[in-house]
Amino acid sequence: MVLGAATPGNGNGHQGSAPLPVLVSGIDDVVQVAAGGWSSYALRADGTAWSWGDDSYGELGLSDPPNVKDADTPTQIAGLPALKMR
Repeated sequence: MVLGAATPGNGNGHQGSAPLPVLVSGIDDVVQVAAGGWSSYALRADGTAWSWGDDSYGELGLSDPPNVKDADTPTQIAGLPALKMR
């Protein structure tokens, strides 16, 4: 689920903000979520981190400025070791 504005993508492949919770497809087994002003993040049970939304400054961890790429749907953040919740 995503709450609020996650422009350019609200996680379900559509542009725009989400004033109410929106089911995010393409990701399951989520154990923790976080959100920024225009971006969302999820940690899956297998330790992989995922992000979607605006990547203007590289905040999604998907690319480095100035070659940023927004993500309309959850995209796994590559290069991270498996993360664990405490």
